[in-house]
Amino acid sequence: MFVSRRVMLFLGLIALILLVLSLFSACSEKSNLAAQPQTTAPVAEQPGMVPDMEQTDTEQPDAKQPEQIGTKQIAPDPVDCDYFLEGGTIVDGSGDPPYPGNLAIKGEEIVALGDCRPAPGAKIIAVPGMIVAPGFIDIHTHTENYWAAKGDGLMILNQGITTHITGNCGTSVNDISGFLLLADHKAINVGILSGYKNLRRLFAADNKKVSPDILEKMKKRLNAQMTAGSFGLSLGLSYYPQNQAGFEELVSLAQVVKNKGGFLAVHIRDEYSGVLKAFEEIVNISNKSGVSLQYSHIKAAGPDNWNKMDELLAKLHQAQGSGTDISSDVYGYTWSSWDFGTKQESIAEENVIKALKDPLVMVASDSGLSAGGVAQHPRAYANNIRILAHYVRDQKELSLEEAIRKMTSLPAKRLNLEDRGLLAAGKKADIAVFSLDDLRENATRLDPNQICQGISYVFVNGGLSLDQGKLTGINSGRALRKPKQ
Repeated sequence: MFVSRRVMLFLGLIALILLVLSLFSACSEKSNLAAQPQTTAPVAEQPGMVPDMEQTDTEQPDAKQPEQIGTKQIAPDPVDCDYFLEGGTIVDGSGDPPYPGNLAIKGEEIVALGDCRPAPGAKIIAVPGMIVAPGFIDIHTHTENYWAAKGDGLMILNQGITTHITGNCGTSVNDISGFLLLADHKAINVGILSGYKNLRRLFAADNKKVSPDILEKMKKRLNAQMTAGSFGLSLGLSYYPQNQAGFEELVSLAQVVKNKGGFLAVHIRDEYSGVLKAFEEIVNISNKSGVSLQYSHIKAAGPDNWNKMDELLAKLHQAQGSGTDISSDVYGYTWSSWDFGTKQESIAEENVIKALKDPLVMVASDSGLSAGGVAQHPRAYANNIRILAHYVRDQKELSLEEAIRKMTSLPAKRLNLEDRGLLAAGKKADIAVFSLDDLRENATRLDPNQICQGISYVFVNGGLSLDQGKLTGINSGRALRKPKQ
């Protein structure tokens, strides 16, 4: 009995000790928690203070976004500009997808685009639902007589074109310097190529062979013309007397162009049954001389040759892949100047589409205008509109952004015009604004001298040259010269 009582007292004592230890541990933990700094509880607010808020990595503010206070977004600083195009859809010429945005112009340049707002004093032009694109560059025209005769450029501006390169297919002017003086301050920018036929006729009759002495004179004159601003040399090897030019002669002239940093633009000897062989000739000229090559108005003409188009395009890519600096151009019609006076169509539309889709082929009109602005082919008045309205909008053969790339940055790259062909801050403000749905191609085969519709505004070097489809009389175009090396 005595033993049992002692055991019970011992067990009770142990229980009491455990209870005391448990209470002490709980108090100690509470004391430690109270002593720790508070990381989540807010500190007492002071007058004018906003409590700090915890941020995770995913909640860090994006430096590219406008600054925010609370939920209110701070607008970007106003842009000092002359013109502000508000609410358009920007297709910047790079081939990237369109995006909504504004565009600001100051002097001759684009100064801002995207999310921007104008400073007081700017002329605001609302362009909701409209495409804002770089002005189009037509690298292959025959318009030197038109620009020398002070043409107003209405049929060209109404296509969204802001730059012409003339003097193609071997036919140009003798005096490049004099022409460029005349071409300055026109409705659009104008540049020129030297022409093989002009060079030849300066020193030899058409029926006379080009001797080594004559060739040296031609090379010397070509060098001087390129120093004056010519972008290169054009050849029309299917035309007399240019078809008499031999391979070594052409290589020798091409080397002058290469040394001056220009390019060779070639209408090949045969666009019909001999098209593949004729193409190989110009690639060989380029490879031997090192000159950059522009293959003019690619086609496999004549129904019997339409099946050669795939091989022709394949050869174009083979040449480019082997190191030849080569590109080409195409117009959007199924008949050429060889078809004048007939009802035939020497070009398959399927082949036009293949060329338009090819990444090495840009858009160019091969257009001719008389001194009075008269054309025999509707491509002079409507080529660019036909591409956009027929092949992009109606047939959906080409995306809008790719078509515009082929009209802007692709020819600008061939011309080494680093300040044109793209919409970006610091670039020249050559800009076309239009509604794709409103474009109308009015020039036809039977009535080629009809103005297109749908281009609302055109800026040339920052000057508003076309306002709601009408000429303003502002001639802000520049004579373009080959950039110096």
